Amino acid sequence: MSLRDTSIVDELILDYLLHNCISALLLEWDVRHAENLEEGLPRGDARVLAEAEVAQKADRSLLLVNSFLQTYQQLHPSGVRPLHRDVRFRLILCRFVSLLLRRIDPASSFARKSQTTVLRLRKQKNIRLRRYFRCRGVTHVFPDEDFLGKFLLAEHKVAPEHLLLYCIQRFGADDDVDEEEGYNQEEQQGHITRSSTISAGSICGTASLSDAVPLFMLLSAWTSTVVLGSPVSTLWMGIAASFMAHAFAEDYLCHGVPPFQALCENFAWGVVSLNGDEKEEIPDTMEDIVVNEMFGADEGDVSKSWEEVRKEVLKEIVPPNGVGLESHLVGRVLAKGNGKGCDKEASDSENAQLVGSFRDLEKNLVEGLVMAMVRAVEKPVLTQLEQGRLDGVEDGDVEGLLARAGIARET
Repeated sequence: MSLRDTSIVDELILDYLLHNCISALLLEWDVRHAENLEEGLPRGDARVLAEAEVAQKADRSLLLVNSFLQTYQQLHPSGVRPLHRDVRFRLILCRFVSLLLRRIDPASSFARKSQTTVLRLRKQKNIRLRRYFRCRGVTHVFPDEDFLGKFLLAEHKVAPEHLLLYCIQRFGADDDVDEEEGYNQEEQQGHITRSSTISAGSICGTASLSDAVPLFMLLSAWTSTVVLGSPVSTLWMGIAASFMAHAFAEDYLCHGVPPFQALCENFAWGVVSLNGDEKEEIPDTMEDIVVNEMFGADEGDVSKSWEEVRKEVLKEIVPPNGVGLESHLVGRVLAKGNGKGCDKEASDSENAQLVGSFRDLEKNLVEGLVMAMVRAVEKPVLTQLEQGRLDGVEDGDVEGLLARAGIARET
C-alpha cells in the first residue's frame, strides 16, 4: 500500500473518531441537562449512574482522538496531503465542542500546554489585535473614550484566593488545589486530568473559554458562507457577543489575565484590513479571509450591525460608577453562568439583558450552532458503513462489501 493510500485510510479513521467524539460529548451534555432520564425515573442515583456512563464514553473518545491525531500528524504532515475539507471542518468542530464542554483541546497535549503552544496562541492574538486597532485607528475596543475611562477606573487585579474561589464556582473544586494556598495560575493554565462539575468525566482541562472563540468564528464563517450562503443574523451576533463576554470574564476572574488585555483579546473581532502583516511577514490564512468575509458581507451591513451589538454588550460589561469590575462581573456573569444564582440586587438590574447566563449561552451554542454544523456535513464513510449504508451506493453493494470484509451486521 502506497503512502497516499495509507493517508486516505488513516483520514477515514480520523474522521470516524472525530464524529464519535463529538457525538459522545453532545450526548453527555444532553444527559446532564435532561429534566428526567426517562418517564417516571427519579433524579438521584439513576441520574448519577447515567451521567457517569456517558461521561466515561466521552473520556474514551477524547483519548482516542488525541492519541490517533498525534500519530496521524507524525505520519502525514499537513504540507504533504492536507485533510479533506469535511474532515478539517469536523476536526475544528470537535476542538470547539471539547473546549466548550470540557475546557480541553484534543489537538494538543493533555498533560500541559507547552510553552510553544502558549507562544503561538499569544502571537495569533497579538496579530489580530494589531490588525483590528490599525484598521480603526484606536488602541482599545470600547465604543468611546468615556467607557474606556470608566473601565480603567474600575479594573483591578483579582486576588489569588479569589481566583481559586471563582474557579470552584465555575468548574468545581480540583482535588489538587490547596484552598489555603490559593489558585496557582501557572499550574492551572495547562491541560490536566481532574474532576469538575462541568462534566462527570475524568478528562477535563483548564483551558480558557477564550481559546474557543477563534474556532467559533471560523465555524460560523464556514456555515454562513459555504452551508447557508447567507449573512449571519442579529441572533448570531447576540450569541457571539455574549460568548466573548463570558470568555473575558473567565480569563479575568479564573485565569488572572489583566482585564484590559482580556477584554481587547476577546472583543477585537470585526472587519480588518488584510494583505498580511508586512512588519513580521505573516501571510493571510484562509481562516483570516473567510472570517473577514463573514463580517464584511451584505455590502457592509453585517459589520454595521455587529458593531452596534458589540457596543451594547461592552456597555453592560463596564460597571457603574463606584462599583468594582470584579464584583460587577461576579454578580452579572459568573454566578448566573454557574446556575447558582447571584446577588439579588445584581440579578434585578435592568442592565444585564444581553449577557445572559452561561447556561443559556451553552444551550444556544449546543442546540443551535453545533447541532446545525453536525447536520451540515455528511456522516463519515465508516460511520455510514457501520449503519449498513453509504451515500451514492446501492444497499446491496454495501452489504456485499461488508460481507467480503467479514463484517456481520446485526439484524
